Amino acid sequence: MRIVLSKKVILVEGPSDELILKKKYLQDNKRLPEEDGIDIIVVRGIGFKHYLQIAKLIGTKVNVVKDNDGSHQSNIVDYANNFNFKNIKFFSEPNDKLKSLEPSLIAANGKDEKTLDKFAEIALSKIAYNEYKEIKSLDEKIEYFKAVYVGEKGDKNYGSKKVDSAVRIFDSADVIQYPNYLLEALKFD
Repeated sequence: MRIVLSKKVILVEGPSDELILKKKYLQDNKRLPEEDGIDIIVVRGIGFKHYLQIAKLIGTKVNVVKDNDGSHQSNIVDYANNFNFKNIKFFSEPNDKLKSLEPSLIAANGKDEKTLDKFAEIALSKIAYNEYKEIKSLDEKIEYFKAVYVGEKGDKNYGSKKVDSAVRIFDSADVIQYPNYLLEALKFD
């Protein structure tokens, strides 16, 4: 029903994406996207197809934010070809090595050690941040940060660490850097 009642919608995979997009919008506009008629909806799995089928019929402007899950071509470009309508646009990290939101945020904030340190202080728990501070090189800090989100062996940890981190970012008064695809997803024609 939300997609029917909204004029502009951003479909996202999880609550972390929603919070990060809302934070950026709030920083730029001093109000939440809902106040400007943009509804951010968390969708899981095949739910995207259902929302997009409705959107294509009624013309709701929809920006879709999805993880590339290691293949931007197959998981974003090829998938988007199934919904080639002027009111539907897809946004994702183009770098296959940055499979999801969190690695993309780390990369956006990992240009130098000072920027990454500031981001880590905001995004990590106190325990994780204290461990992070003991690490000396930028590359090792980046690897530690990634391990906090996806586990030591790269196993997908979709637990509270990601959402807790997104909540800390949302609640912070500090400004972070955002991946370009998120900046673009907040724009509507």
